[in-house]
Amino acid sequence: MVEAEKIKEIASSLIKGARGNIEVVVIASEDGLPLATEVLGKPVDTDAVAAVGAAISGATGSLIAMFESESGKEVVQPRMIDTVLPDGRHLIVKPVGNVLICTLTSTSPNLGLIFLLLESMDQIKE
Repeated sequence: MVEAEKIKEIASSLIKGARGNIEVVVIASEDGLPLATEVLGKPVDTDAVAAVGAAISGATGSLIAMFESESGKEVVQPRMIDTVLPDGRHLIVKPVGNVLICTLTSTSPNLGLIFLLLESMDQIKE
């Protein structure tokens, strides 16, 4: 599992690197337990973000497993899940090893920057 200090550092670096495009980062366990949070701006229910992120990741993983088992391919976890919210923000969940990086963006975010930052998180799997 990723160490506690490393998890806190990751959450903080994502908020800083996103230049205002990410408002909330919640690093959560696969079962939805928040391990670290960073919030830029108004308070958010980070427990709910972690729980929803885990549910979305689990459901997407199950769907992938269903399709992959039919084709005989190896089942893999999703690379990233992007859910567009009614107000224009995005809830993006990035599975990395045995944790989930759940981000809530600003409205009209720079998704290219956010995706680049989140894809770089694959290096921290250990």
